[in-house]
Amino acid sequence: GLFLVGDLDVVEGVEGVLQSNEVFAGLERVEDLLFFLDLLVAVVGGLDREADAALAAINILLYAILYTPLKPRTTFNTLIGAVCGAIPPLIGWTAVTHSIDPGAWLLGGLLFVWQIPHFLALAWMYREDYARGGHEMLPVRDHDGEITAQVVLLTTLPLVPMAMSATALGLVGPVSAVVCAVCGIGFAWFAWGFFRARDDRSARRLFLASITYLPVVLAVMTIDRGPGSLTSLFRGRGGVTVEQTPAAAAAQNAAEQAPPTQDTGDRR
Repeated sequence: GLFLVGDLDVVEGVEGVLQSNEVFAGLERVEDLLFFLDLLVAVVGGLDREADAALAAINILLYAILYTPLKPRTTFNTLIGAVCGAIPPLIGWTAVTHSIDPGAWLLGGLLFVWQIPHFLALAWMYREDYARGGHEMLPVRDHDGEITAQVVLLTTLPLVPMAMSATALGLVGPVSAVVCAVCGIGFAWFAWGFFRARDDRSARRLFLASITYLPVVLAVMTIDRGPGSLTSLFRGRGGVTVEQTPAAAAAQNAAEQAPPTQDTGDRR
């Protein structure tokens, strides 16, 4: 409910989108709709070989037929956009491991939550531009910034336990937990500053804190993944395994079972 201000609610927004020709512009043929449903079933069914491609296709469709048409209709579009921004880590994880493990959901959830205070800080600074462009962003409707500041603070605080939970899952080491806690508390401090001031200066500081927080946290998670070696940097700690595809496994088995070739050349 925090994203729905005034008489514009999510129900009206979704109904307006569903009645718009924009939604079905990319689904004019029955084959397109069936293909989309097939990809959705692939993800739900856990078909590892298709999950990464299915996630990518679903993300494109969400962005094109839901997120973009919702921008001029409801502030709920920010949450849909955050979903689109959270799916790429799932795609990358699934492409490498061929499964959607808890670590993938953790990275996706971290990106989803982080995007909300990050974007709202930006939208507050440029709320007049969004208003002129006809975009229904929360700072455009929330003139005094009270609800915007509440949402910013409430979505920044969960980043602390979420990022630290990577250590509890065995994905990263204790150094990462300490750094994530410090960075999360620092990010929340700037969110508190925006909560109190609700001006462009505090919003800019919050935005700069957001674009500092994410690369630092992800870099530390990448480095603190096991013994200090180049191999462990890519392999990771326990719980993150890279599996071969059936085709690659079959090719490797064939190579191992092939008889050694005899060298009949002249060795003089």
